[in-house]
Amino acid sequence: MKKVISTVWLLALGAWLAGCGGSEPKLDARWRFAGADGLRAQTAAPALQKVLSGPAAAALGGRLATNAGVAFAGWVAGGSVASEAGALATPLVGDLLEHESAGEVWRHSDGSTELLLAVKVTAERAALWTENFPKWVRPLHTGTSGASVSAESGWLFAVSRSGSALAADFRRRISTPSSVAGRLLELETAAGKLPGIQATVIASNGAVRWDGTLRTAAAVGIATAEWSYPTNLIGDSVIAFTAARGVVAPLLEQAGLAELIQGEELSQMYLWSQPETPFSTFGVVHAGKPAQLISRVHDWIRPQFSTNAAPGTRQGLVMYDPTRQILALSSAPVATPTLAGPTNGQPGFVGLSFVGLNRSKGPLPKELLAELLKPGVLYYDWEMTSENLSHWSAGLQVKDISAGLRPPPAEGPGRRFLEEATPYLENAVTIVSQKSPGVFELQRKTSIGLTSFELVLLTRWLDPPTARPARTGAATQKSR
Repeated sequence: MKKVISTVWLLALGAWLAGCGGSEPKLDARWRFAGADGLRAQTAAPALQKVLSGPAAAALGGRLATNAGVAFAGWVAGGSVASEAGALATPLVGDLLEHESAGEVWRHSDGSTELLLAVKVTAERAALWTENFPKWVRPLHTGTSGASVSAESGWLFAVSRSGSALAADFRRRISTPSSVAGRLLELETAAGKLPGIQATVIASNGAVRWDGTLRTAAAVGIATAEWSYPTNLIGDSVIAFTAARGVVAPLLEQAGLAELIQGEELSQMYLWSQPETPFSTFGVVHAGKPAQLISRVHDWIRPQFSTNAAPGTRQGLVMYDPTRQILALSSAPVATPTLAGPTNGQPGFVGLSFVGLNRSKGPLPKELLAELLKPGVLYYDWEMTSENLSHWSAGLQVKDISAGLRPPPAEGPGRRFLEEATPYLENAVTIVSQKSPGVFELQRKTSIGLTSFELVLLTRWLDPPTARPARTGAATQKSR
């Protein structure tokens, strides 16, 4: 559930893909964004100003424009695009991210796409748009009404079908100033492979707030059994706590876990972090058949690791005891990822850990537990963002090392951005509540709009891990 929801925020940056069909054009996505310069001007969210004004943010911004340009061009085209299209789109997408902008993507019944964009840029940049935009979007539409770029009401409008009714309506609406005070982002996407979202992001009283609605047919039959968190494991002190219930199979399939889950409903999930070390993150999943789940994970990872480390095989020791329902992987220093089920072999749970759990001396705070008891709450996520950043960074570095990759370098722009942002990041809370079948209310309050998990994922997308050089057969023989 956490992965599914967190993906929504990152895809909102410009990489959302959904289907089309029907006789009328269908809206895929629309947005209105204050731009990075608008975010830096928001005095109601001082942390956002400071984080985006640092030197590491500037260095990372160039990579964001490049990566987002290619991703956005591919999304609009409905698949991968030629390098030329990505090159044409990159500087334009950079303008959309840097300055106040708006856009809509429509899918027509004939399979074509209509792209409508507006951005506030200088006359010098307008010349680049006039040159690049028609070339970029030419493959989207072969009709007689081609692309056009024009200035109007302080905006530069770029549309792929200059004479369409959609383009005329878009110009009219965007020319009307927004009435939402402190608006940073207005976003709407169609429900498809991922949940549809309609949300507004505003700066208010020193924080960035999300308010909106999620829609997905995958969760229409979601169950709302009473919360049953492991009181003998979770307690004070924690720096992060996540709880989710009604984790139905379609949602897990959307998260890419279909092979391991195989239709099983993991009714509730809990994740928490302790402050002792960066690896002190633990999880518990309610599972009807924990032994089968652990066995499937074992069957999946076992062929990938070898203590002899043959070429193409990752180095690591897989430790599996089916009777005691314990699976562990020793492939990275300090941490040992471990799955464990109940020793009595009965239905119950699967636990996740990287290091040994320090037993808490007291229960979870009453204020935190009270949030779970509010009507319809299905997902609750609270964290001390500045402290939880190191946990997610460390956990994903274990994944990198286990996969034979080099983690992003400590001196790289991604890690430096996180270091610069850390002093300004305070508590973050995200709540998703069921309002009706398949319809959920979203509320979030953070320092800069994203949680620690999402910040780490974003920086890794821009400053990713790299492959280690392949070892030769001679080197492998010598290591034996």
